[in-house]
Amino acid sequence: MKTILVTGATGFLGSSLAAGFLARGDRVIALSRNDSDGLRTQTAVLEAACGFDIELSLLNLEVVESIDSILHGVDEVWNCAADMSYSMSKLQQSIEQNVEAAARLYVWFNDHSPKGSRFYHVSTAYTAGMEGGHVSEELHPKPELINAYQVSKWTAEERLVKESKDRRVGLTLFRPSIVIGHQKTGWSSGKKFGYYMFLSSMLKLAAEGIKKVRIDLDGSQRPNLIPIDEVVSAALLLSDRPAPSSRVEILNCVQSTNLSIAEHLAIVAEEFDLDVSCGKPESEIDR
Repeated sequence: MKTILVTGATGFLGSSLAAGFLARGDRVIALSRNDSDGLRTQTAVLEAACGFDIELSLLNLEVVESIDSILHGVDEVWNCAADMSYSMSKLQQSIEQNVEAAARLYVWFNDHSPKGSRFYHVSTAYTAGMEGGHVSEELHPKPELINAYQVSKWTAEERLVKESKDRRVGLTLFRPSIVIGHQKTGWSSGKKFGYYMFLSSMLKLAAEGIKKVRIDLDGSQRPNLIPIDEVVSAALLLSDRPAPSSRVEILNCVQSTNLSIAEHLAIVAEEFDLDVSCGKPESEIDR
């Protein structure tokens, strides 16, 4: 049984990972701000377990608000906490959470946990930019970054690799692409973020009685969406393997086959009774 520190355990990925580790029999310490009684974290982890259709006991879950007294017993860290802001006007707060806080936690873990062997930092495949195609598992010096989330995640990768030099604890940059709900149960966090922002906007149009809309996108493109259960399965395999030989490793976590944008829109059209297609804007609604 491992003792694993998970940050961001009230979020979509963090709660799912915590549930997966607990179901495997590990002890999970959830670092959660503003949750003194642990109820918010416990609820999120139980909801994730329900979404994965697994029964779960919380006996091995401990919720803490400070790392000061617990890292000496931790085997590995999964840093899932992140500011998810897209707006560049919020870049400063994204840098503080996604870069500075991550770096502080890594250094603290290295210095205060003699058992600690690996620090897993959840990044994004889009630190490589928006060009598409093959994405190599390495740092990308000059990617095309379009929002605060991507900028801060890219900066965090650079910072953490720099911090890892001459440190004992190994570093893994774990890069999921666009994470969506469970492929069998359909469960997701319910938050309107990422792909679900798009679905929410389509649902709102349908609810307003809009019958036709054209979206200025290339229908042949295939956004890389990966179900949450595949991300968790990959994370559990990484955690369960023998110690990797590489001190620093960068691993993409992506789906090999994806629907095209046109195929997504066809499903939306059928489910929402909405004539939605790709093309240049024609109406005010389109624009």
